[in-house]
Amino acid sequence: MLLIRSLLVGVLFSTAKSEDDLIQLTPNTLNQARFLKLQRIPLRRLPTRQERRKSTGAVGAPILICGEGNMGIVVNHPFNGRIFASHREKDPECMQYVTTNTLPRFTTSLEGNCGVWSRKSLQPSTTDFHLRVVVSFSYEQLTEEDKVYDLTCSYTSRNVSIGAYYDTVNFVAQPVVNSSHIPVCHYSLRKNTLDGPRTQSATIGQLVYHRWSCPSSDFAFKVYRCYVHNGMQQSYMIINDSGSATTCGDSCSTPRQGCSVWGKRLLACPAHFLPQYPAHRALPSQTSDGTATGERRSNLGLRRTSLISDQGDKGTTRHGDCFMLCTYNARTVSTNADLHALLEAAGRIKFHVIALQETKSKKSEVRQLNDGTLIIRGEKFPSRNVGGVGFVVHPSVVHLVDSHEILSPRLAILRLHLPRRKSISIINCYSPTLTADESELDTFYERLEDVIHNEKSFYKFVVGDFNAQLGKAEDDEYRIGRFGLGDRNENGNRLAGLLSAARLFHGNSVFMKKDHRRWTWESPNGTTHTEIDHILTNRRWCLLDVSVVPSFCCGSDHRLLRAKIRFSCTIEKNVCHRGGGKRAVVYDGAVLEKALSELDWHIMEDPTEDYDLLLQKLQACAERASTPQTTNLERISIATKELLERRRALRLDPNASHIEQLVANACCRRALQEDLQKHRRKKILEAAEGRRSLKKCRRDLRDHNIPLTALLNEEGIVTSSRREMEAITERFYTNLFRSSVPVMNPNIPAGDEPPRILPAEVRVAIQSMKPSTAPGPDRISADLLRAGGHHLHVILAEHMSSYLRKERIPNQWRTSRTVLIHKKGDREDLRNYRPICLLSVLYKLFTKIILTRISRTLDEAQPQEQAGFRQGFSCMDNIQTVSRVIEVCREYRLPLVLTFVDYEKAFDSVETNAILSALVDQGVDASYVRTLADCYRQCSTTVQLFQRPITIPIAKGVRQGDTISPKLFTAALQWAMKSLNWDERGIRVDGRFLSNLRFADDIVLFSRSTEEAQAMLNELNEVGKKIGLRMNRTKTKFMKNAFCDGERIELEGTQIAETMSYVYLGRSLNMENDLKEELGRRRRAAWAAFGPLREATDQLTDHELRAHLFDSTVLPALCYAAETWSDTAATLKSLRTVHRALERCLLRYNRRTQLQAGLRSSDLRRISRLHDPAEYVSKAKHRWAGHIMRREDDRWTRRTLEWIPRETKRPRGRPPTRWADVFAARMDQLNAQLETSQNSRRRRPRCSWMTMARERIEWKRCWGPHDK
Repeated sequence: MLLIRSLLVGVLFSTAKSEDDLIQLTPNTLNQARFLKLQRIPLRRLPTRQERRKSTGAVGAPILICGEGNMGIVVNHPFNGRIFASHREKDPECMQYVTTNTLPRFTTSLEGNCGVWSRKSLQPSTTDFHLRVVVSFSYEQLTEEDKVYDLTCSYTSRNVSIGAYYDTVNFVAQPVVNSSHIPVCHYSLRKNTLDGPRTQSATIGQLVYHRWSCPSSDFAFKVYRCYVHNGMQQSYMIINDSGSATTCGDSCSTPRQGCSVWGKRLLACPAHFLPQYPAHRALPSQTSDGTATGERRSNLGLRRTSLISDQGDKGTTRHGDCFMLCTYNARTVSTNADLHALLEAAGRIKFHVIALQETKSKKSEVRQLNDGTLIIRGEKFPSRNVGGVGFVVHPSVVHLVDSHEILSPRLAILRLHLPRRKSISIINCYSPTLTADESELDTFYERLEDVIHNEKSFYKFVVGDFNAQLGKAEDDEYRIGRFGLGDRNENGNRLAGLLSAARLFHGNSVFMKKDHRRWTWESPNGTTHTEIDHILTNRRWCLLDVSVVPSFCCGSDHRLLRAKIRFSCTIEKNVCHRGGGKRAVVYDGAVLEKALSELDWHIMEDPTEDYDLLLQKLQACAERASTPQTTNLERISIATKELLERRRALRLDPNASHIEQLVANACCRRALQEDLQKHRRKKILEAAEGRRSLKKCRRDLRDHNIPLTALLNEEGIVTSSRREMEAITERFYTNLFRSSVPVMNPNIPAGDEPPRILPAEVRVAIQSMKPSTAPGPDRISADLLRAGGHHLHVILAEHMSSYLRKERIPNQWRTSRTVLIHKKGDREDLRNYRPICLLSVLYKLFTKIILTRISRTLDEAQPQEQAGFRQGFSCMDNIQTVSRVIEVCREYRLPLVLTFVDYEKAFDSVETNAILSALVDQGVDASYVRTLADCYRQCSTTVQLFQRPITIPIAKGVRQGDTISPKLFTAALQWAMKSLNWDERGIRVDGRFLSNLRFADDIVLFSRSTEEAQAMLNELNEVGKKIGLRMNRTKTKFMKNAFCDGERIELEGTQIAETMSYVYLGRSLNMENDLKEELGRRRRAAWAAFGPLREATDQLTDHELRAHLFDSTVLPALCYAAETWSDTAATLKSLRTVHRALERCLLRYNRRTQLQAGLRSSDLRRISRLHDPAEYVSKAKHRWAGHIMRREDDRWTRRTLEWIPRETKRPRGRPPTRWADVFAARMDQLNAQLETSQNSRRRRPRCSWMTMARERIEWKRCWGPHDK
């Protein structure tokens, strides 16, 4: 049994009186030399007697240690001093120096030499060990606050604890003899003269003296290397290495560089008897408010004096144009309603960055609102609804954002760039609560400390909800201010340790505030208010104020804490951020025609000047005819706004009860969510009932876009810095659009002057333009051109005829804006983005007219293998041909190798001279070639990822977004591939060889062996490189059937991957023609198409309209390329199963509710009025078969459909289901019906389905029931 008893004894000693500026020796020096002269000793400032009494009084009863073989004491609160065994202070083993950064603990062995003595009690089994311990609050002297404790530990054989008690005894104070007299030394700042008045601040230009004095005949000290800092990482020596006084130097003569009023690196040694008195003039530093600022070393305990301020400068106030950093525990920002409430409250206050805690988002996301506000939300813990940190960045400072990192659900970093190569790191943290495990708290603070040390920014701000009560500064905690709220708890001790370890300053406690302007958290019952949200910084001088904003209210039990910060450089804030709502402009055609007729539209000689004048007049007419309409109407109702105002008033009302506030929060949250949902449902319902595009409606409802968050550089390293991302984008597209393959300039022959452009051509070209498309850099939209009438068509025809006749275009048409559209794959890889150029609408109108004139010439030059961007061709042609070839080779056991070629950035890589050479070779009129050559001369584009536009020169590639670009690319590709001698390569189909099929840049090669496929692939690669095309070795793959020999294909020594299936033009192909994988893709595509449709279908009461939406959106996604499928019972059953599941979801049924209602599938079909998918597929296939058989242009679709290999025989046995089996079976049934018909006087001869399909009327009559 363990019995712990102690006798607590207080001992009073006499000591010298201390003052505010008393300088005392530190413990590290005392361990080496005690009271020795000529020994260098660092100096620090002692607290006042009142502060010491207050701190020592807070120590309270210590904790006893009674262990196995040792005993000791632990003091509750840290302090500066020593603990030693009584009368053993000279023995190093019996004395322990302690500081505020260490645990006040002292232990000694029970058998040691520190005065432990023992005594047997009356009970034979108990032994008492006694020790007297002195706790001194000074490193050398004994003071009247020191205490002596008598410790008693009782040990019994049963080792069971009985109890512990303390007794206190006051001893009579005794003088300390035979000790050296410690002098009272002073450090002060004096104005004007050496003996002038003391000061803590001075006006700019005033003479300031640094004075050290030590009135003693035995002791003195000398100052070495004293520096004065101006707060801009510049220091000036006022005392050199030899201890001589200097001046600030020549740099002090300029008003931009000055000295601060306090020194930093102070080293003192009692070796010199004459004090130094360096003087300098106070000058302004490079700060925004004209004050000299500085920073002292973090490992010295000097109190910082006030900043030097210019009292005569009244240009800016103390809280003028400053940076406002806020922190707020929102409790949740997971929904759009919560985010809207937060932004609504933030719109009422001044802020630049708000650090959010407890966002509770399911995933991390970054969005930029239409008004420019940047929202960053981190995800919560996956297993619990806790955590998540993020930021809200005001539009005026979004251009300063460099990068952000979501390190964990509790930590995030936002980095800003300032002028003069200064940077800011805002570390947002959400600490575990006091109830968390000790290991979790330790892990959090360790990681937070590592993050702070790893950040190399000049300004560091650590903000967030620490769940820690720090209170006021204790002892010499100079990193904490004197104004705190409440008592320090365990998390507060951890936070205090973090301040010392990370060299940060606590911002909340620096400024004097009343309690109601200081607390940041309110308990659930509304009775407890604490300060647990904090703002820390490494540059305390930049803080102007830290306080809560009571008016900020959006339903949380925390209050927003805001710091006003003044940096040492001026921040250029963005005042040209985008406005808050998209505005659609409607033009009045009559007003526009009248405005056009009132102006003079003469043509100037220079196209650039002429276009400038044309733009000015068009924009003036558009302004007169425009009627702007706000598409984003008010989403929040008046009643909800009144609820928000009521909640804000309750928050500021001191008489409001806590229950009222809780009810107001719940009502506001519910009302906001209902208003947003009601607004969205209303807009979607209006679009559905008006038979407008739901996709465009949803796009208009979006109030944000998703910016890029990270990119891969050339080494494959992910970077999140916005400046680095812009540099990566600039290098990538500059290299992409740089001409890398020398192609000779084409010899363009002379030609006749082209015919003038007619107003009818302009009208047809304008009518083919899509409405509501994005305008180009000149801001002329397609809607403006569509609103114009004949007068506008005549004006544009005359100006464009002038450009065509001169074969020159305006320079304004050479520039464009590029938008990056993600295709698929990794979003951090720029190669997975398609650059779409937003060109001038008038330029696209001009090239559209040229395309209409030369389109027939270009199409006639294309072979039957090219199906891309040709009138009368589609993806189905190539899909049908490939699947039919696979079907025949499988049935007749012929070897087949399919090689699918993929080019890297094909449209952006083709050389301009190759395009022009192709146009000349294919017989395009010379005037059009020269005009197009001028269109691609000295072009450039701008890419804007964030705020800064990046200009990219363009020397090759076609301009994606221009209607003529696909034709130009296919012309260049045909010009390159016509040199291939593949007349005997590929698969023989009825005497002709099928070597390749193309759909623009998607090419598939046909071969009978891997050797032939490798040869063809390398030959194609060689001709492609001559026009600038590069094959993507990762995405280029091949597929072979079981009857083909060979194992590998290499491209320039690199092995090409083999695949068992390949998605070609949207359909999955394999050598077995198995539709299982394709049906799975169709199922996923159908559900993906139905998801966005449910917002409209759930509200529609018109069953016909609901069925129309479903059949026009979901059914095509479910049955894509079904025309090329081989019909089987399993295929149709799978389609019907998916369709019935979608139908139940459309009608808001499931299997259980359907059975409870007693409804069959036929009943649901009668209610939904949807088309049957089997009939849809049958009708589409019937129609497609008729198209194939009626073609007379010798396409590969018909040739392969009629193909029967003559060089080999089909093996015995039943073949797999063919694509045409359904037609043959149907024709056999019809022929049998005609033969057995008794009423038919004229018997028709038997015919095949191919013969009947050539006659459109007979073919429709044959399949008439499906047309109902």
